Order: sequence, then C-alpha cells, then structure tokens
Amino acid sequence: MKFIILCQARTGSSLLSELLNSHSAIHCDGEIFNPKSLQKQWGQLGLFVAKKFPRLFVWYNYRKRKKEHYGFKLILGQVQDVESFVQSLYKQGYILINLQRHDIIQTAFSACIAKQSGQWYINQEQKRVNEKIVIDKNKLFLRITHTLQQNELQNKL
Repeated sequence: MKFIILCQARTGSSLLSELLNSHSAIHCDGEIFNPKSLQKQWGQLGLFVAKKFPRLFVWYNYRKRKKEHYGFKLILGQVQDVESFVQSLYKQGYILINLQRHDIIQTAFSACIAKQSGQWYINQEQKRVNEKIVIDKNKLFLRITHTLQQNELQNKL
C-alpha cells in the first residue's frame, strides 16, 4: 500500500506520521517537498528534481525505503499543479488520506503562534517557549482566508 497524507500546517500530520512509523512495515516520510528540507538534504539539485519531476522524486523516495507500505505528507502549496500531481499518484494506486482540522480559527491561531515562536512541532524532549505572543489581526484574517481556500482545494482533491 502507498499513501499520501494531504494536509495543511497545524493539522496533526507530524503526530500521524510518527504513529504510522511506529509500525515495522510502514514508512511515512515527512514533507518530502518542503523547500527548506530539500535544500538542506539535497541542495540545488534536489530542489530542481523535486520541482520539475515530482513523481520521479516520490518514486525514488519510495524505492529507497524498502518497506511494504510507504507514504508521505503533502502540504498543498509545496508542489506545482497539485491537482494533476495527486491525480497521477492516485491512478498509480496511492491512497489519499485527507487530514483536516475543522476549527479554522484555532488552526489559524496555532499557525500564527508557531510562526512567531519558531516552534512548529514540539516532541516530548522539548519545552514550549513561554513568551508573550502578539497576534496581528490582519495576519490572522489572512491565515483564516488561506486555510479556507486550502480546505476547498483539499476537499476537491
């Protein structure tokens, strides 16, 4: 079985990936199309290949894992022409897992806090930053609008 976790930031996708990876027959990559991760791991060549040949990049990641079941997280804005990309993987047998939070305002607040604090994900060994967070109402409304638009696209897929 091959799968894609369609998600947005702040939806619990990192936790879901960790839970799936706790099974010996499953490997779930994180955001394989995250530009910062690509640049760090692969340099400019990785960025180019992932951008121009995303299906090839998925195939390569799948082949190197050598697990019975493979998947990865896909945040919608990380791939150009996401609709045709997801449809082509679906036709190849990938199962789509649509992961969404329905509390849009809480999701937007969470994203603003994460961006300001620099802590997008906290595991058991880490501590939360206990600093005052000031949220700009205009940025919050932009985040809410963006989240609603991404939800529409995600549901369409």
